[in-house]
Amino acid sequence: MVSFTVGDYICANESVIISANDVKKYAETSKDFNAIHLDFQSAVKAGFEREIVHGMLVMGIAESRLSTIFPTSVVVSYETKFIQPVLVGEVLTFSYVVIEEELDTIAIKIEATKENENTAIIGVIQFTEVRG
Repeated sequence: MVSFTVGDYICANESVIISANDVKKYAETSKDFNAIHLDFQSAVKAGFEREIVHGMLVMGIAESRLSTIFPTSVVVSYETKFIQPVLVGEVLTFSYVVIEEELDTIAIKIEATKENENTAIIGVIQFTEVRG
C-alpha cells in the first residue's frame, strides 16, 4: 500500500462539475429515477433551486479518485454524512486527509465543498491491502 501518515493530504484538492448528463447516466445505472434528480419542476416543487445530484454519485466520484492511488486495495468501510444537497452543474471541490493508518489499513476523510465554501458531504473511507 502507498505510505501515508495521519494528517497527510492525499492528492491535490480536485474540483469537478457534475452535469445533468452525469446524473442521467447514474440514474439509468442505479435505477434511481427520483424526479428531484432529473426534472427541474419537481426539484423546485420539493424546495430546491434546481435538480440535485444523487449523493452516492458524489461519493462514487470521490472514491474513484482514491482507487487510482490505492489500486491494490479494497474498500472495507464507507461512511457518509450528507450535509447539503449538491445541485446539478455546481462546482464541488474534494479534499482527502488521512485520519487513521495501520499496517494494512488506512482511513481517509473525504470532504466535498461547494462553490460557496459550504460543506456538502463528509465521508470516511477505509481501505485494506489485498495480499496475493
